[in-house]
Amino acid sequence: MDHVAQQLISPHRAEMVTPEPIDLNRLIVECEGMLKRAVAPDVSLRLELGAVEGSSVRARRWDLERILLHLVVNAARGMVLGGVVVVETSSAHGVRPSVSITVSGSATAPTSSARIIPRSSTSSQDHSDLGLAAVARFVQRLNGVLQFESDSERRTRIQIDLPLASDSQDDPA
Repeated sequence: MDHVAQQLISPHRAEMVTPEPIDLNRLIVECEGMLKRAVAPDVSLRLELGAVEGSSVRARRWDLERILLHLVVNAARGMVLGGVVVVETSSAHGVRPSVSITVSGSATAPTSSARIIPRSSTSSQDHSDLGLAAVARFVQRLNGVLQFESDSERRTRIQIDLPLASDSQDDPA
């Protein structure tokens, strides 16, 4: 069982882990195998790791891994006939580390961000939100910003802007 799978079945262990500076690009590369296993065979996963070197966020590694996993799985499940899920990093506004998940292909029709990112703190009975409410809570805990855009039936993007580790005043709780 890989590291993330162990963490997902033991959520209380993660609460005891102290937030630390984490390089987003390194984390995503280390999670790539797990993310590829989480998508269907007709969905390709592509990494586009941008210039965020030296820019780390202060977080629990487990929180960031879980955010990535939930967003990639949700993106892949929204694709009816396959396509590409892109995990991209960049510097939002030239300062804040940013990670985005973009779906290109046979995605379902665009919907409102309220439906994609539910306000509820619990999953629906059929688990169709795939933990997106949890993602929103994790991002909020990290003092990050969660954004959603869909410009057509062929492209949907969720972006998370996170504060630099050096900007963190308080540990995420």
